[in-house]
Amino acid sequence: VPLVPVNPTGIAPPAANYEHAVLAEGASRILHTS
Repeated sequence: VPLVPVNPTGIAPPAANYEHAVLAEGASRILHTS
């Protein structure tokens, strides 16, 4: 399942080397946030 990074331009980037969230697309769409 491909993971699509979610990094909105309206908020500051994460302090570490990670994404704000990832969107998993397959039979359904699931948004994983941290």
